[in-house]
Formats: sequence, structure tokens, C-alpha cells
Amino acid sequence: KQADLDGRFVYSEIRIIKFGEEQQFKVYPIITQGPLHIEGITELVKIKLFNSGGQLVKTTSVNNSPGAFDISNLAAGMYWLLFERNGELLFTQKIIKQ
Repeated sequence: KQADLDGRFVYSEIRIIKFGEEQQFKVYPIITQGPLHIEGITELVKIKLFNSGGQLVKTTSVNNSPGAFDISNLAAGMYWLLFERNGELLFTQKIIKQ
């Protein structure tokens, strides 16, 4: 609604604005002892895994899915999985390694 000083008003047209495409990634199981299964990747994506201290512990590039990301050799604890494309953060997921 736009109002003038004399009290007259007009309603503006409502428009939908999209800011880029929404990514539909799926990572499971998020509590695991072995590999993570990844779905929804259609273009080259860099996957980074950080420990709870913020240290990069593993990285790989995936071109399509479904795929797997093996974390069975890592210590138990909480990790953060990040997906990036051309330096842009696309997705994050908290992972618990048992």
C-alpha cells in the first residue's frame, strides 16, 4: 500500500522474485559409523568436511549423484559437511560420527 500526503492510496502489484535456484541436496544417515550417502548433485560440487574445531579434515569433488562420502576412518565426534560450487556455499549439514 502506498499512501499520499492527502490521504489517497494505491495498492501495488505483488510479484514473486526468485534469488537463484534452490538446491535439493540430501545427505543420510546423519548419525553414522561409515559412509554418507549423497543425492541431488547435478553439477560439479566440492564437498568439505570440518571437525568441531573448524579444521578441514577431508575434501572431495563430486560431479553427479547418488554418491558416497566415506568417513569410517575418522574419529567419533561432530562434523560439518559443506557443499560449494565456484566458491559459493550451497549447503551445510551437521554429521555425527559414532
